[in-house]
Amino acid sequence: MHSFVFSFVDLDFLMRRFIPILFLSLFHPVLLIAQPDFYRLSKRITQPILYKIPEDGNSGNGNEIVREIAKHVLREPWMVRLDLSFTSQVSMGFWDGKNRLRALFLDPVIQGDILYRQFDISDVLIPSHLEMTLRWASRYDSSSFTEQRLVSRRISLHDSILFEIPVDSFDPSQDTILLRDICFSYDSIQLSRFRQRRQLIDDYYASSILLDSLQLVADTIDISNPALLPLHFIQVEEINKVLARINTRNFSQNLPDSGFDPRHLVSRYNSLYKVSRTLTYNYVDALLGTGAVPWDGNLIRIADFFTSRMLSFVWKSQLMDDFHGELYRDYLDHYFEGISFPADQNILESLLRKMYPDAGSDTVIRFVSQRIMVSYRQLARFLMEKNQYAEAISLIENAKKFVAANPVIGNFTDEDELLIHASTEIYNAYVGIASGCIRNQKYQMADDYLAKASEYRSMHPDLIPTDSIYRKVYSELFFMRNSRCDDLLDQKKYEDALGCYRLFEQTYSHDELAPVAEQLFTKKRSALTGICSEAINHSLSAMKHDQPDSALFYFDYAIKLLPALQDDLFIKTRYDSVAPFIGQIRYKQLFTAGRQALERRQFTLAIEYFDQVRLLKDQFRLTPFGEFDSLYRKAMKNHLLIDLSTAMKDIWASRFGAAEASLEQIRILGSTHGLAEDPEFDSALNRFREKIGEQKCRDLNDSVTYQMICADRNIALKNFRNAAVYMKRAVGIANSIAGCGLPTNSVTDSLKKYAPAVIYQENIENARKWVASGGYDTAINILYETEKMYRTCQLEHLGCVSEPIFDFVSSRNNPYLTFQAIQFYQAKSDDREAFRFLTLLQEEDFQSANTKIVQEELGRKLAQLDFLNRLKILPEKGDKQFPPVDKWFRVFKDAYQDEWNRLIRTTAPVR
Repeated sequence: MHSFVFSFVDLDFLMRRFIPILFLSLFHPVLLIAQPDFYRLSKRITQPILYKIPEDGNSGNGNEIVREIAKHVLREPWMVRLDLSFTSQVSMGFWDGKNRLRALFLDPVIQGDILYRQFDISDVLIPSHLEMTLRWASRYDSSSFTEQRLVSRRISLHDSILFEIPVDSFDPSQDTILLRDICFSYDSIQLSRFRQRRQLIDDYYASSILLDSLQLVADTIDISNPALLPLHFIQVEEINKVLARINTRNFSQNLPDSGFDPRHLVSRYNSLYKVSRTLTYNYVDALLGTGAVPWDGNLIRIADFFTSRMLSFVWKSQLMDDFHGELYRDYLDHYFEGISFPADQNILESLLRKMYPDAGSDTVIRFVSQRIMVSYRQLARFLMEKNQYAEAISLIENAKKFVAANPVIGNFTDEDELLIHASTEIYNAYVGIASGCIRNQKYQMADDYLAKASEYRSMHPDLIPTDSIYRKVYSELFFMRNSRCDDLLDQKKYEDALGCYRLFEQTYSHDELAPVAEQLFTKKRSALTGICSEAINHSLSAMKHDQPDSALFYFDYAIKLLPALQDDLFIKTRYDSVAPFIGQIRYKQLFTAGRQALERRQFTLAIEYFDQVRLLKDQFRLTPFGEFDSLYRKAMKNHLLIDLSTAMKDIWASRFGAAEASLEQIRILGSTHGLAEDPEFDSALNRFREKIGEQKCRDLNDSVTYQMICADRNIALKNFRNAAVYMKRAVGIANSIAGCGLPTNSVTDSLKKYAPAVIYQENIENARKWVASGGYDTAINILYETEKMYRTCQLEHLGCVSEPIFDFVSSRNNPYLTFQAIQFYQAKSDDREAFRFLTLLQEEDFQSANTKIVQEELGRKLAQLDFLNRLKILPEKGDKQFPPVDKWFRVFKDAYQDEWNRLIRTTAPVR
């Protein structure tokens, strides 16, 4: 991979220059927020874009672009010259609380082989991605550096930032920054843009050629001759539809330089377009102005003329390569989409009626269309006789589009048969050439033609019914190229042969192996059979020479191969005959290994060995060892005790369910293996149960402590209701397990102490709920009793915050609640407090008229109270206590004044 290395040699000078700013950034980062960049360096770089060998990673798209340019400039791909010049800007600054390094990619320009058929395509040659290595290096010790590979950074011309990374430590007096191993690449989107641009330019030149040929056709059209109207219809249609396909390219807007038009295509198109419009309308006028068309009646000639015109575009499309564009095939694909004459004139129908004035319209269309289909078939068969199968296929596909556009033709099935025949001939031709190359020992050429055949079949999967010939030839070539594996198999070097065949499966793709999968499977199976048979033979030989370890090794190796040879009766028979003898050897070795593991206190391993011994004993009906049961029980007991110890972690993690499940499982296993009466085992189980209980009590105590902490916090916050909830939870938790014996006296004493405050706060909360639901009378009664309770129980000593009725009501700003309070205090004969709420009702913008009765009653009552108090306090002075003067209280004032005057009249003056 080509790499471009460059270093910013001016960095040291610039960093020394900005050392004061860097120093400030360490202690005053706020200064850098206002001016983030304290270092910036720009450098113009020129980097060649080279053809990469071999293709790997993202180089494939770039290599394809270079190869396409190479075809145009007639040079080898590695000799194509593309130089990318750009400005690399590196800056360092303080963003988001960190020193960060930022790199920008600016002003890219491509130079070199950037002209494609005279057009500048440099804008689609700018790479899409960049990779580089960022290195922090010491200026004085090149071996000391830190690197970070920045992979696949997307290049965007609208957002030039390549990356932004934090820099933890950087000493500008000693460190420098290097950008190394720069590598550009192209993604599939950029490759697609390149292809579209190249295709557009190719279509430009194809359009230019077509304009020349169409101009010649237009010059030969003689609308004044009615006998030529059928042929001229085809010609005018061709001109119009070709112009329509050219127009879809919109060359004036889509080419890179709208002012560059070397073939003067735009002006020539406009000129011919005017001619086509004139021809179209002149043709319409001529057709509508004539009676029956005086033609010679030779429909075969007209049909053949039409299909020959289609064939001419087929030939051009078949010749199409990188320099001819897709305009011809585009014309064939869209020809039958509508008609280019005015839609309201029904020109085609009018033409056919005048060609056959005595026939019905539908009959004529069907008759003419069927004759054209006959011409299509005859022309396709002619091409196939000349071995021009590709042209025949394109023509038949065009005929099928004609049928789809003309449903009146009826059901034609010959086209599919012709397509299948032609496609198969092309496919077989590729395979036949490959077979000939094999006979001439030209294996690479054979491989190329087989690849062409496979690609062609994948493009036409429905048209090639069988690939048996391909598979035969491919298999012959495949195993001929890899004959070394077959030689190893013939030499009975089964291990080497199997490795060789398996290497195939790693070297070739699935599609490449598909045609030879069956043969390859057979060869691998033969190798496996040989390996397995040899392994059994070696095992038998080792037993004869009293080599038990070797006998087991070879037999186990054979066992690994058996799943792939399950239906091989010979191998299975040999295996069954040897297995009992191997079982005896394995039985002895496993018992010995189990006893040794037990001696080494590897109890789990000993159990595994003893379990295998038991299976072998049952399988081959072997005589058990006398001490087997006692050894197995000893190993099992210690194994279970280890499991029990391991399960302790569930107790410490308070996973009591898991711990109890482990305990029960170990108890059952112990009982199953005769350990139920073992004192050591039973004692371990009891200790485990006790540990579970102890941990539960510890957790219980922690939970009680936590609840009391929450309760104390709520008491500190004067939230006695929540504190009571936590204290009740603490009592419930403490009593949940009787065996733990957690004390609760202090908690219950606290509950009793704060019970009045709890009731007070609960009553306040209930009053709020009654107000929310409209129960104002109930709320006022609760508040009244609660206020008395607050004073009686002296709740202020507990720190309980009081909420008087008046404060409660005024904070709600609800006149209906306030009115209810007035009535409540009137009923309690506390008229002064009722009047206090009346003044609150006025502040809440309640209508004065709705309080007339209340104002009258309170006016009389308060006048009586004031009069009595005045007599006692100031007997020598007859002035009344003045009532409010606001007009809202007019009724109250009048009632108050009237009652005061009445009392003066009925009361003798005091001497």
